[in-house]
Amino acid sequence: MIGRKNTQTDIVISGAGAPGLTLAILLARLGLNISVIDPHTPQTLKNITPEGRTSALMDSSINIIKATGAWDHCAPYGAALSTLRIIDDSGQNAAKTVDFQSKELGLETFGMNISNNVLHAALAHVAAKEKNIKTFYGDLVTQMTQDDTTTNVELRGGKTISATLMVAADGRNSPTRTMAGLSADITTYDQKAITCILNHTKPHDNVSTEFHRPSGPFTLVPMPGKQSSLVWVDTTDNIDNILRQNKDSLQRAIQQRTNNQLGEITLASTPQSWPLISAIAPKLTGNRFALIAEAAHVLHPMGAQGLNLSMRDVAALAEIIADQARIGMDIGSDTTLAMYEKRRRHDIQLRHRGSFALNKLVSNHSTFLSMARKKTLSVIETIEPLKKHLMQQGLQDYADQGRLSQGQPL
Repeated sequence: MIGRKNTQTDIVISGAGAPGLTLAILLARLGLNISVIDPHTPQTLKNITPEGRTSALMDSSINIIKATGAWDHCAPYGAALSTLRIIDDSGQNAAKTVDFQSKELGLETFGMNISNNVLHAALAHVAAKEKNIKTFYGDLVTQMTQDDTTTNVELRGGKTISATLMVAADGRNSPTRTMAGLSADITTYDQKAITCILNHTKPHDNVSTEFHRPSGPFTLVPMPGKQSSLVWVDTTDNIDNILRQNKDSLQRAIQQRTNNQLGEITLASTPQSWPLISAIAPKLTGNRFALIAEAAHVLHPMGAQGLNLSMRDVAALAEIIADQARIGMDIGSDTTLAMYEKRRRHDIQLRHRGSFALNKLVSNHSTFLSMARKKTLSVIETIEPLKKHLMQQGLQDYADQGRLSQGQPL
């Protein structure tokens, strides 16, 4: 049984990652009361050390984060992305290289690469100053019920919160998604990813370099100074064997795979790894309940779309709630949530299918597909309108351009 309602709020958000905190800040600025629940306490900005898991944020995502006031706190830790270099290095004849440059689209950069823990800490720093946000760190939702007007959640610590709307931002294994009776279609890959930060002796010149190899992509993404973040995707067995090596052996393995593009390589952070999956929720909403970010979708890291897609969820839901609240409508009603479902469905499905297909194309030992990849890159390089179209579709967000993503006020 749900216990006595000892906290009344407008919106409960389960999950205090970057998407959950971004949404909380945006909605709190509307004058709504927000409760945020997470079993972990965020890092503080003071003396923070960037970690290996990073996100290549497009300009639209940066605009959404800027709307919270957190961007100035984390921007010094990021590096601009002005060129995406793809190298098909599958071992069939000579490697083929194509550069996609932001200036070809009239842009100074495609965006910035930043460590996830720095972005998270910056958002937590801003959220802590918002009088309309109440955080329940070190706690989690254990039970949830909804009726026609209210969502009630009971926390492990014994508190009960009553709200107009519940938002799940609690990750790919979202417990509140399950409590709401929603599901996710999950695809597992026989792949893992290694991430870490590297020191190198040559400048990266703000070029993100992605080597396409049969067992998975190997990507070097700029960080400030002579540092880059590494995302190394390979088969599960290969990654497990690589991580059993000592530090010197691991550095040599990374060095060999960089083709000396960045000079001499040394590790600047401890490597982390995790198994790769893709997932998509067939339905994004329930009774007074909405899914955002990885509770709604998980993408393969190839293409760096994951957090960008999540930030578009955040912006869409924030804009819809803002518009409904301003005209006195019920922000947790079926009508409100149907607007969110309709607006986000196409973008999520498009990116999910594209990410899945791209990984299948690249992470493949087929000689035919290897030849096709090289031929495709050659065609892209020589047909300028096609190249520009692919950059616009892959590196700019046209599927859901709301006002926040364009730098306009909520």
